[in-house]
Amino acid sequence: MKIRKLVVFGDSWTYGDELIAPEFRDLSDDEFRDHYDENRPYRLKHCYAGRVAEHFGLELDNMAFPGSSLESMRWNFMWYLRNGQSTDDVLFLVGLTDATRQSWFNPLHEISRKDPQWNRHMHGTWLTQPNPDIDENWFKLQKLWLGMSYHADWAEYNFQQTINLFDQAVSRYGIPVIQFSVLPNRYGVTVPSLIYPGLSWREILHQKKQELGIEPFARGGHPNEKGHQLIADHLIEHIKYAKMLE
Repeated sequence: MKIRKLVVFGDSWTYGDELIAPEFRDLSDDEFRDHYDENRPYRLKHCYAGRVAEHFGLELDNMAFPGSSLESMRWNFMWYLRNGQSTDDVLFLVGLTDATRQSWFNPLHEISRKDPQWNRHMHGTWLTQPNPDIDENWFKLQKLWLGMSYHADWAEYNFQQTINLFDQAVSRYGIPVIQFSVLPNRYGVTVPSLIYPGLSWREILHQKKQELGIEPFARGGHPNEKGHQLIADHLIEHIKYAKMLE
């Protein structure tokens, strides 16, 4: 069956953090944030996934979320499969985040009308600074895990688990998959659907900045419109070369 939808998993890079429509850029952070509804069309259109989807005329389902870990990405993948979503006409893009990140499943998370049904984690990246809106026990849990359980071997295992799971989508469900690291993951493990092993898009964009003399990063370190276009261009060429839509 012909591919009609692009489904993407990832963190803030894939979500499109810091992509703000021109009419809102002069507003302060207190007045406007990139995740506001008014900015959603611009963010989705200009993130690399949106550019790939537009190039090939595909519907876009962006399941990335700021602060996500590999664990929460695995959850999102399983949620997608368990909730009757299409598997015979989709292409998966998987923007792998830093494998050292941790998330905690939160069964008490209240799903709001605007909240994605799959958003069920408290991310460790949110717990690096005080937030009065978050129960203090999450901060304690994160500190205990870091002090008592984190190890580099776990991070490599976390990475291997994740690329294995998404690669299974190819053999088990027939879903074409492209995996790549947006943040550095220097592990000596790979699967057929993983491209650019040992490299990350953050590193590649820094190289492009020197080679092309352009600024591909926004103020907070996420890709800007130029950075997302560079990522999209490479992915488009890979999809064409691999004939993944045929």
